[in-house]
Amino acid sequence: MVSYPKSGNTWVRYLIGNYISNNQCNLTNHNLLVPDIHTQKNWDKIKRPRCIKSHKPFTNQYKKVIYLVRDGRSVAVSYYFHCLKFNQISQNMSFQEYLERFNDGSLDSYSTWSNHVFSWLDNAPEDFLLVRYEDLKADTSQEFSRILSFMKFPLQEEKLKQAIEASRMTNMKKVWNPENYSNLAEYNPHLAEALSKSSKDISFVRQGKVSEWKKFFDSATMEQFKKLHGEALKRLNYI
Repeated sequence: MVSYPKSGNTWVRYLIGNYISNNQCNLTNHNLLVPDIHTQKNWDKIKRPRCIKSHKPFTNQYKKVIYLVRDGRSVAVSYYFHCLKFNQISQNMSFQEYLERFNDGSLDSYSTWSNHVFSWLDNAPEDFLLVRYEDLKADTSQEFSRILSFMKFPLQEEKLKQAIEASRMTNMKKVWNPENYSNLAEYNPHLAEALSKSSKDISFVRQGKVSEWKKFFDSATMEQFKKLHGEALKRLNYI
């Protein structure tokens, strides 16, 4: 399962984790249920069919891919608060200043949002499922059923409902509150350290709203964003 950061990957990760496990997916077990691509040591502990999370641009290493996309404008806003939370940018940096770095891809190693999108859409393997975050929000049951079917998981309606309920934003906020764990460092030391150093004023799981970007983009930043990412927005039917 691949996406550009802040496109809903964590939410889908928890939907899948809650579906395949009898225990609620949380910070102590999510790397065992749906491991990150960098935690390869966990892969062999998971029976197939299995799902592995990645934010990488296109690689032909994987033959069956779920590609999760989200409106790039919403991604930009969500990533802004992520960077503030984990002190990746100055706490005084305005959204407009940050957006320049988002647009040129200098925030991380994943390239720009539109380059990431095109890298996968233009080189998609034969076994490829495109999922839009906005469609998943609008009809979670239908879209999550598509994901499970693609992964060859048997569809069980009651488990589907339970997984969706366990993965609602209100529950995700509780799950991602490190104060609810006494042993997080034992199970996930890297995450425990990152959260301990992060801003307590910003939640990792925020709102997940579809059109929050409208509060942050003025006409000038909107035009600049369209110049750089307009083709990707059009291809994904966002404009």
